[in-house]
Amino acid sequence: NVSKAVEDADAFHAAGEGKWGTDEASLFYIICKAPPTYLRMIDNAYVAKYNHNLERALEKELSGKGKKAAIFHLNMKLNPYHTAAEHIKSTCAGIGTDELGLSCAILRYQHILPRVMVEHVNISSKTVEERVVSETSGYYRKLLVQMIKVAWPEAA
Repeated sequence: NVSKAVEDADAFHAAGEGKWGTDEASLFYIICKAPPTYLRMIDNAYVAKYNHNLERALEKELSGKGKKAAIFHLNMKLNPYHTAAEHIKSTCAGIGTDELGLSCAILRYQHILPRVMVEHVNISSKTVEERVVSETSGYYRKLLVQMIKVAWPEAA
């Protein structure tokens, strides 16, 4: 229902940018409660009325780990494959690999891993398996590669 999405976009604005102080609970309620398709409708209504999307609104209104978590959750609903691919890539960024983060990501995203793997190639020109092989070693590498092959045997 488009009119309900416009109403929720207005409620999102009223809880954040539209007032002094931020009603985080209301922002979180809207992004957590809305199914992905409906959340996209809210996002579109927000852009049409306020000239930027929900992610930008969260960036302006929140800070710290709460901001990072809210934006991640929003993006997992609006663009899950890209968000998961970026998450996997980020676990290997900088000096050292976040092995716990990488393991958790590959395990957590098993149900969507084939599509995440395609998106990962699009954003980094490297397969998830190539990233794992270049960033890990030993039995840990073998375990992660097998987890990837379970999700997408044709990629092997």
